[in-house]
Amino acid sequence: MSPVLRRLGALLVGLAVLAAGCATTPAEPRFATVIGVSQYERKNPDTQVVGAVGGALIGGFLGNQIGSGTGKQVATVAGALAGGYIGSQIASQNDRERVYEITFRYDDGTVDKRTLRANPDLRIGQRVRVYVDQLEPV
Repeated sequence: MSPVLRRLGALLVGLAVLAAGCATTPAEPRFATVIGVSQYERKNPDTQVVGAVGGALIGGFLGNQIGSGTGKQVATVAGALAGGYIGSQIASQNDRERVYEITFRYDDGTVDKRTLRANPDLRIGQRVRVYVDQLEPV
């Protein structure tokens, strides 16, 4: 067998071993009982950034329509800054989101909680499967 084929074979075996090591299986769920359900509003950190970026884009575009030469560049920058500020302020007035905090006791007695954006429709005393990133009624 040629040295090139041997190296290629070794490389393929190495890649196969590496790929097998990267494969993950879903974590087994743990079972728990819901001991608390509450909802509240909190500040959504995403809205202010989106508002600022959107406002800066619109303000920069509008500023770019004014003047020519250096004045046009100054108007573009000023429009972007003003638009970013205004967009951020508008977004901050609408930056609340409703979240649900679910507290549960695992079968081994330990207590944990998850904060979810979507209503999980769970009640106190209900049994759930707890995965890394979700709760599922039993």
